[in-house]
Amino acid sequence: MQWISLLSLFAAAVVNAIPVENVELAKRASPQGIDVSNWQPNINWNTVKANGISFAYIKATEGTGYISPSFSSQYTGATNVGLIRGGYHFALPDRSSGAAQATYFLAHGGE
Repeated sequence: MQWISLLSLFAAAVVNAIPVENVELAKRASPQGIDVSNWQPNINWNTVKANGISFAYIKATEGTGYISPSFSSQYTGATNVGLIRGGYHFALPDRSSGAAQATYFLAHGGE
């Protein structure tokens, strides 16, 4: 009977020593990001970073005739605070071909 109590005590110690969740590991496994465009022209990137955001997708172009006037400053802002970042193109497939839009994107910010 005494060994059962000792075994229970040992089992409780082992269970309590194993963390239920490693918070830092969980954070890295679930990165948080944002999608921004000219609709959000003035972003405080330091606040974004401080709130746990690790990446940003930034709208660069749309169709074959629109370049976001905020793209350059937004991309630079995200870069300056150390965010992973990328530009994106908003496709308008009813207006021009995918090839034409891809060419436009690559020529105007899509690297």
